[in-house]
Amino acid sequence: MSKPSSAPSSTAAFPTLQQHSGMLQAGGHALDYRWLQPVDPAWQQRPLLVWLHQGLGSSTMWRDFPEQLMLRTGCASLIYSRYGHGQSDAMAEPRPPQFMDIEGVQVLPQVLDWLMRSPMLSDLRVATRAAGTPLPPVILIGHSDGGTSVLAYLGARGAQPGQPDRQQSDQRLPDVRGAIVVAPHTEDEAMTWQAIARHRAAWSDGVLRGKLARYHRDVDGMFLAWADVWLKPEMRGWHMRDRLPYIGVPVLAVQGENDDHGGPVHVRNIAAMSPSPVQLELLPGCGHDPFREQSAHMLALCQQFIAQHGGTR
Repeated sequence: MSKPSSAPSSTAAFPTLQQHSGMLQAGGHALDYRWLQPVDPAWQQRPLLVWLHQGLGSSTMWRDFPEQLMLRTGCASLIYSRYGHGQSDAMAEPRPPQFMDIEGVQVLPQVLDWLMRSPMLSDLRVATRAAGTPLPPVILIGHSDGGTSVLAYLGARGAQPGQPDRQQSDQRLPDVRGAIVVAPHTEDEAMTWQAIARHRAAWSDGVLRGKLARYHRDVDGMFLAWADVWLKPEMRGWHMRDRLPYIGVPVLAVQGENDDHGGPVHVRNIAAMSPSPVQLELLPGCGHDPFREQSAHMLALCQQFIAQHGGTR
């Protein structure tokens, strides 16, 4: 089990939280993470939030949105960088076309298993074992590619017709109560790969590279692996709609109406095909990053969803 690289500590900007960073092992790679924990021990009775970033993101590129949401909800958060992103292991091979499915179906379950056994929850495990109560539930938060991986996870672990939900039958799985997905992809859309093609053509001018370099140990490897896989011919016609009918938890699905990386078809697919409750939010005047562009509104939406669906049983 990986251990935190630093002891929990508060910050001047957020004195009511403790945080540390470290590396965890999942999917055969070392992944960097941040752990945010309220000073108030009441967080142990509240859901745990797990964050999956966008296609060019990392654990540190959420800015202070996770901290702000923690102040509103009192929930602890695990924020990690996927393979090839942030300070995680650098990419050693091209990404396969099914990379978002791999992240959701293979890697995310290992991350959640690591969290349930992690040093951060050691005292909580002792307390819940003594009381005969379960560990707190989890709410997943995913942006863009990360949102797609969240949907893949939910669809893969959900019930099939006539069969029990694997969440209920497999005690190794955490109690995931809901998901917040923002600008996810559910199918191939021309505007997505056209926007990525524009980024790829402009990469050599250094503007976007300069913005991203401080967040990634291998910014060129990260960007090229992401852009090149989206532009592969094998990605044309891609979809994950077949996962959506097996989603077994409530979903908050958010899409900016001015997003040039994807249209409303994706969140509408979720609302139409998921058998579980879906709260659909289309944000006027908002692009691909509602967390940044309409942060106050997003904080309110997330806070309300967590309060409604994150309660302990």
